[in-house]
This record gives sequence, C-alpha cells and structure tokens, in this order.
Amino acid sequence: AKLAKINNKDIILDAGCGVGGSDFWLADTFQTKVQAINLSENQIKLAEKYAKKRDVEKLVNFSLMNYYKTNFLSGSLSVVWAQESLPHAEDKSKFLKEAYRVLKKGGRLITSDYFLAKKAYNNNESELLTKWTDSWSMGNFMQPQEFINLAKKVGFRNVMYVDTTKLIEKSLKRLRLISYCCYPIGLILEIIGLRNKYQRENMRSPLYCYEAYRRGLWKHGIIFAEK
Repeated sequence: AKLAKINNKDIILDAGCGVGGSDFWLADTFQTKVQAINLSENQIKLAEKYAKKRDVEKLVNFSLMNYYKTNFLSGSLSVVWAQESLPHAEDKSKFLKEAYRVLKKGGRLITSDYFLAKKAYNNNESELLTKWTDSWSMGNFMQPQEFINLAKKVGFRNVMYVDTTKLIEKSLKRLRLISYCCYPIGLILEIIGLRNKYQRENMRSPLYCYEAYRRGLWKHGIIFAEK
C-alpha cells in the first residue's frame, strides 16, 4: 500500500478478492473506495456478510466477475490491486491488458505474489512444486522478470520488483505447524467420508510450500507499475 501510495481519493480494483480481507483493511486504513471482484459466488456472499459486520458497505463493493474481462469503464480506476491471486491466471497477459485498460493515466498496478526462483528444475523439484501448486489450485507461476517483461509489453512503465520472501517466513512456519497438527485429523475425516482426498491434500499443502521454500524453489514479492 505504501509503494502504491494508496489514499482516500483512490478507487481500487481488487482483482481476486477472496472473502475481502484486504478490502476491509484498505477501507479501514485509508477510507478508500474498493471494487472487489471474484469468480467464487460463495466467497462473494461471505465477503458481503463480513462487510456488513465491519460497517464498510459504503466503501467496498463486491461483484462476481473475471479479472480477464471486467465491466468497468476504461480509465475509471486509479489502482489495480492483486494479492496472491495471479497464480490462478493461466494467461497473465490477459490480466495485464485488462488492468491497463481500466486504469486512468498515472494509475498504479500493485501485485503481491509467488514467483519461480529459477528457470529450470530437476524432476524432484518439479514434483514438489506440483504437489504444492495443485493442493492450492495454483497452476501458473513465472519468474519476476517474465512478469515485468509482460507488463512493459502491455504498456506499463516504471515497473519494479521488491522481494518480500523473508517477510513471510514466520507465517510459513505457523502454517506448517498448523498443518502438522491438522493433517492427521484430515486423514481420519477422509476415512469416515467427511472429507475427500483433495481437501486432505489442501491441509497438507503448507508442508509442501515450506519444503519448497527451504529448497529455494520459489520466492515471494511485490511488483509495482504505472500506466
């Protein structure tokens, strides 16, 4: 938010909002307006429920929409915000083109996400990464420079990358501990028919994530760009 210089005059598009956590923080902290979109109808319903509880309905609006193709007017938004939602995009150029379209001149793009740490991986490394990405339904990673190149090709300028991998290490360790504790319960629930194998693997995903982090297979960072 500091890098994007968020302020109360901004109109922000949250591309892939989940249940609205970032949007509530933006509204509470900066009193800024947020248009939040998601492909999950269930998550949108939950987000609207939480917005009522937090009394931010006048600032945050949730819509069922694809960030490849939105219904916002060209040049109508000042910030496009994407927090850990872009690995779900198979074609990141489509996202970047739409972000560029809806941003006004001087508008800012800010993304915080996972990236590949190197160009090539051996079979064991690829298998570990696949276990992690499949369990989190994240199918498409790239290196930071690849994303930067795509952004520049679309027309963005002043594109920069900030590595934040070390900043999330404590969260990774907490998630790993939770996974160690909960995974046996997930196995039991699967055996008695209350969970399926995909839900079970989702509970195990922090273990894959941390091991891939320990081996230096991925990095986390922020990419900022201007129109």
